[in-house]
Amino acid sequence: KLQPKADNSNNDDNCYICINGGDLLCCDFCDKSFHLECHIPPIVQIPTGKWKCMECSAVERRKRSRCGECKACLSPDCGKCMFCLDKPKFGGKYTLKKPCKMRECLYLNYAAMVPMSVACRSATPINKKA
Repeated sequence: KLQPKADNSNNDDNCYICINGGDLLCCDFCDKSFHLECHIPPIVQIPTGKWKCMECSAVERRKRSRCGECKACLSPDCGKCMFCLDKPKFGGKYTLKKPCKMRECLYLNYAAMVPMSVACRSATPINKKA
């Protein structure tokens, strides 16, 4: 289990996602910093207490996330495999609860994936966490 750091003095001065500086939220468990809207998922308000970023909280996840950008993720359901035929839109009862065989992500990851198309859209300054 990860332990919080003693202080945030060694956190990055640039956002881990967009690589821009500015008002950043610092992870209490690693050296990464984020704009609230760049973090995956975006953070609506500054958290209270010790905060774990998406990378640090990933070690506690049991389910892996799809990347959303590989060829498989962007493909439509084939409508023919046993997983598609199990889906209600193809007349199934959704008992298998699995994605189409043609849509098996090539880059599954325990951390929330950051699509290359995501750009930081920092519009409102947010104070850097002390």
